[in-house]
Amino acid sequence: MPESYYLDDINRIASEIHTKVMVLSGKGRFSGICFGESFTAGLVCSSLVDNPGTSSYILGGITFYHPSIKKSLCISSDIVDNNIISSSCSREAALMTLRQFQAWGTDPEIAISSIGLAEPAENGGGRIFISICSKKGNIIDKEFFLNPGRDINDKEARNKTRYYGTMKALEMILEYIERYD
Repeated sequence: MPESYYLDDINRIASEIHTKVMVLSGKGRFSGICFGESFTAGLVCSSLVDNPGTSSYILGGITFYHPSIKKSLCISSDIVDNNIISSSCSREAALMTLRQFQAWGTDPEIAISSIGLAEPAENGGGRIFISICSKKGNIIDKEFFLNPGRDINDKEARNKTRYYGTMKALEMILEYIERYD
């Protein structure tokens, strides 16, 4: 795990999400979260499952890293071929994730996706797209940018970007849940 890139914030936000979702779930008002992660590679989901009792609302996650996997999961070939790091790709990934978990017989309240390029900015990296799709048809898309700096090596830049994206995804989940309540 990288030095302390955003970990305090990630843990705090994950704990807040957990507390709020447990209350909503206990009232029968929140059916679950599923994840479709690309560049965060499961970090968003795993940061939430650190809390006990998450099996009551974490349905699971799909990690789709390689472009051919994105295509096979029904993300439009035009998007994958022409603009894989985009809000449209992130949106389709969230919709695909929601539909896949519904096909597996679950009833997710929301699906969240993360698409980004975890490379140093000079290599075109630092762009992050996160989408939330709800079973009610609401879609929220946000774009973020992080320049991890030139004073760190490529691996550190990748990790810093991935953890920043994880923190931003958790912030979006928390915002959604606070509006939902």
